[in-house]
Amino acid sequence: MTATSPNNFGLGIREYWKDKTIFMTGSTGFFGKVVLEMLLRKTDFKRCYIMIRHKQGTTLEQRMNNEIFKAPLFEPLYSMRPDARQLIKEKVIPISGDLVREGLGIRPDVRQLLIDEVEVILSVAASIDFFEPIHDALQINFFGACRILDLAHECKHPVIMSHVSTCYGNSYMPDKSHIGEEIYPWNVDYEKFLAKVQAMNPQEAAEKLPELLAIPSNGAYKNTYCLTKNMAEQHLKRYQGDVKIVINRPTMIIMSLYEPFPGWVDTVSAAGCVAFPVALGLANYFQGDNDVTLDPIPADICANSLLMQTVASDKDLIPKLAVFACSSSVANPVKLLDFFQYGVDYLMKQTLDIAVAEPGINFYKPSDYKKKTVRTEFEFKYYKWMASLPIIGSPAMSKNVRSLEKKATASQDILNSVVFSTMNSYYFDATKHL
Repeated sequence: MTATSPNNFGLGIREYWKDKTIFMTGSTGFFGKVVLEMLLRKTDFKRCYIMIRHKQGTTLEQRMNNEIFKAPLFEPLYSMRPDARQLIKEKVIPISGDLVREGLGIRPDVRQLLIDEVEVILSVAASIDFFEPIHDALQINFFGACRILDLAHECKHPVIMSHVSTCYGNSYMPDKSHIGEEIYPWNVDYEKFLAKVQAMNPQEAAEKLPELLAIPSNGAYKNTYCLTKNMAEQHLKRYQGDVKIVINRPTMIIMSLYEPFPGWVDTVSAAGCVAFPVALGLANYFQGDNDVTLDPIPADICANSLLMQTVASDKDLIPKLAVFACSSSVANPVKLLDFFQYGVDYLMKQTLDIAVAEPGINFYKPSDYKKKTVRTEFEFKYYKWMASLPIIGSPAMSKNVRSLEKKATASQDILNSVVFSTMNSYYFDATKHL
């Protein structure tokens, strides 16, 4: 269920959200900001409590204003509504909390306020670091979801919990798999698996990570992010109780398509972690298959879907536990090479000021890895040699080359972390609830 307008399908979106009290996590993140902006611009909710982690030397209000409401994303809202800043001050309430702390780290009196008032929970926060050690990823992506569900069970009003997961939680499946809007069972009990991991110290868990990623299902999870997001879904299904739960699974979230204006993005995560190094000229080639079906999905499409799905749950138009894929691979597929070539063509005309080289894109198969490595080493040996020459070179030039080499290596590491989506086609069916 996706749409470009929250008025589609005659669900009564505006009417539903009017006077609702919301608890939201992840509002300082890229997608969270898109959801919050959409709520402010399109609905008339009563109050939205946004959970923000405390940082030394800054207040919650400062973090909220600096990291959320100064974003260009909100400029159309400020232009549309002269009273927007006052509206935000009255309706958006920051509260201190942290996914990794028991009880979400929320003060007892504030938690009681949430229990008394909240009707909708938007669980958006997550760690999307593919390199996250498994214990850390569990704390944020798994236990964070568990703690939010605990709060939902305590609420006095019937609560809808809309939880943002990921389609790639099922990327352990083989290439060209068709993945449905359902929670696939594990081969082992996830709680026993959890106990096994928790019994390990961080070093042991890191050493045995490939083995751990292969235990739950018929195939290995690609990283701790995919694993722990899937684990959270398993827990929500088992301990749902009376709470209505919507699980929204985006694929690779990219810039906005329409709202509040085309092209807004403020992160280099997800698809950006691949596109940004290419745009800078730091990485012109990486592992991938030209014919793989990529699955980018605009942030505003995802946000609209989340708001619609929440309303559909309240109206009992979907099951009490409903899974939605927010994806393009079936309805509007695009090939990997085509997607990046569009971007390179654009960047050849609109080069970034901070680019270090001309953008370009080439994909190589695993069998060509050695060739690529030799090329990289040769290029930087050449640059270092040039920097050491009398007259031409200089200490400053050598420093710049070392910095560039470090950035290029980091970019390559990032690109290598998403190989599972550039070497495999996954087809996420998003039609079950239509």
